[in-house]
Amino acid sequence: MRIDGLHVKDAYERRFYRYDPNLLAWRTGGTGVVLDVRRLRPDQLCDDNYRFHCFQRPGLVDRLSIVTPAGSHLYCINLYRCKSSGSFSEAEMLAVRNHAMLLAALSVKHDQVTYRNPAEQNQDARVRDLEMRLVTIQRRLTRREMEIAARIVIGMTSEAIALELGISVSSVITYRRRAYAKLGIARQNELFALCYYG
Repeated sequence: MRIDGLHVKDAYERRFYRYDPNLLAWRTGGTGVVLDVRRLRPDQLCDDNYRFHCFQRPGLVDRLSIVTPAGSHLYCINLYRCKSSGSFSEAEMLAVRNHAMLLAALSVKHDQVTYRNPAEQNQDARVRDLEMRLVTIQRRLTRREMEIAARIVIGMTSEAIALELGISVSSVITYRRRAYAKLGIARQNELFALCYYG
């Protein structure tokens, strides 16, 4: 069974996040909760449209949310189950609870590093910031290698980088390979760690 995740994401972000029990509980209960794991089934929703667009239409039957506030933000990692896999078992819920603190901390850190850094208000500023980091890490990188590596870190595909810089995809791959060799890495996640954690 294929689930239309984009429809759920779009419907949720445009309208139904307002009715999410996680958000409502956080608003009414204050920010005293450090971490919580909550379960939501479609029959618990009062709003028929929310139930239809975010559960019934895509065929989802259960949701576990790892919820943690950080500053003025509420972070939720939502894990879903569809009809073919059935609801979460007690063992699966226990496994999520056992790893909830780590997953919540990673979610908050990812958001802070990727989106909430004041130096990274837009894509151009983020790219410039990353280029500066790269030049301090490895001065032998060429300008083009820095441009490519910085864009890889912010999540751009080779095709998108090629389009933005006006070069071929094969050139992007060549510059990426050269940059990785100079930096002594082999993968994108190593590049990310190098840029953000040194």
